[in-house]
Amino acid sequence: MVMFEQEKTAFFDMMNQQERVAPPKPARGLSPEERRAHLKTQRAEQRERTRNRNSFLREANALLEEYPEVLPPRDLNSDTIETTTLPLYFLGGGNVAVRIVKTVVESDEEPNALFHAKITETKIESYNLTKKQFGTIFSVRESVSRHRVTAQDPWRAGFKDTELSDKFGQPASNDYVATAAKAVNYMRTQFASQWPRS
Repeated sequence: MVMFEQEKTAFFDMMNQQERVAPPKPARGLSPEERRAHLKTQRAEQRERTRNRNSFLREANALLEEYPEVLPPRDLNSDTIETTTLPLYFLGGGNVAVRIVKTVVESDEEPNALFHAKITETKIESYNLTKKQFGTIFSVRESVSRHRVTAQDPWRAGFKDTELSDKFGQPASNDYVATAAKAVNYMRTQFASQWPRS
């Protein structure tokens, strides 16, 4: 019950946050011991951030499989596949619908291609029913590429990048990522109550 309340609080904190909390400034002028301690703390925070990101993606992908919605595509081209969950309605809390959206953009697999890229974005998207506006609450955008010199050469790994963004379109803080991991768990309980399985 305590975990449910924490997840519920996390979800509504993300929905209702009005201003961005600036990340802490990097430490300067540290002694070697302080620098080592600072780096150790940073590594621990990065591991926790990665755990929270993976937890969010795991739960979001599970919800996309369990509660899919078939919608006509929105301004999508042939290289783009978009899947969404059914909407969750929060009419008492601002007249907002929320859902998980996963968009995959992949370059065509041509036999003689020398470059191939794939971008996957998984996000919590909101829709204000009063203002008719879409917004992103949290987003994980993963980009990977591969390349080769000639069509006969084997593929080589290219860039790999992951961007985590908050509702203001800025890099998400560690606390925000942790909140997103809890919020998506709360969404699961709401899916079960708003879209019960027969």
